[in-house]
Amino acid sequence: FPCLNSQEIPVLVNKQKMSEISRITTAEVNALPIDEFKEIFNHLLVKYLDHYIGELRDPIMDLIEAGGKRLRPYLIYLCSSDRGLNISEDTLLTGLVPELIHTASLVHDDIIDNAKVRRGRPTIHSKWNTRIAVLSGDLIFCLVLKIIGKIKTKIPSLIEEVVVTIEDMIEGQAIEDKSRHSGLMPELAVLKTINELKTGSLFSLSFYLGTALRIDKKDLLDKSKEAGRLFGLIFQIYDDVIDIFGKKKIIKKDRLKDIKEGNITIPYVIACHKNKGFYDLLKNYKDTPDPDLLHKIRETILKDSRDRILSETGQSVLEFKSIVKEIYVYPCNTLTDLIDNLYEKIENMLS
Repeated sequence: FPCLNSQEIPVLVNKQKMSEISRITTAEVNALPIDEFKEIFNHLLVKYLDHYIGELRDPIMDLIEAGGKRLRPYLIYLCSSDRGLNISEDTLLTGLVPELIHTASLVHDDIIDNAKVRRGRPTIHSKWNTRIAVLSGDLIFCLVLKIIGKIKTKIPSLIEEVVVTIEDMIEGQAIEDKSRHSGLMPELAVLKTINELKTGSLFSLSFYLGTALRIDKKDLLDKSKEAGRLFGLIFQIYDDVIDIFGKKKIIKKDRLKDIKEGNITIPYVIACHKNKGFYDLLKNYKDTPDPDLLHKIRETILKDSRDRILSETGQSVLEFKSIVKEIYVYPCNTLTDLIDNLYEKIENMLS
């Protein structure tokens, strides 16, 4: 795994765009848009994986080339840069860490859930087999360790933070699996714990790593982890709502995937507390995916749960913004813009 030559980075951005950016003062811009960042980051991601030529290359590259939001490395970029446009080699390398941890976890989660589609393509275990999928996920975790060894900036407790994050994600999956097979409706507090461990922990790591590339102050690093946890909770509610109300063409998967796989999410729990018969609707739909039941489920959530879902999310948004203001010497508006955008999308889907 070679180190990326920092001289390569500027040519990865569209030359015309780069020319436009160079004319903008730092006071007028906060950061590269995520699509521009993705272009740079994806180049690096493929460059690294291109050097792996082993037996698992095809399944791993198939998943990587399917795309992804690349939100976690983008958050590292935003947190690491106080003036926005400079992307260091270490920032890109560090961004690979949560992105590949996330990728490995998707491979393993798809096996557990017996999911058939991921990012619009067949999952590794359904296209190849379960053995290949397990080994692919394991190998991706190994690649993370190689990348960590190439990060030059001293990040406090780097290995420990990565290991604790993976441990949290595994624990969250174990709690979810136990809850799923209990036959009982989980409590909201249990779901929040699962979301904090499975989703919030990796966003928390992303905020921590990005901030640690710029600041070495324990109190600010602790706050960055809390901001990441909140971002993860908001993102998870957004993902839960998309599963129910998102357009198939946009989300590239069937709606109500969670119910089909036996996952009860926050919108369902809130609706169940308001409507005694709602749990029966969910069980009936899982047994017989009927379009009429689907319509009834969606309408019930809008009727009984809309305000509570928005309240749960809105409170986290306010806490997130408060913490972010304390962390950054030069606050990056793009971070709060991302959160506002997620909340607005939830609100629009529930309108």
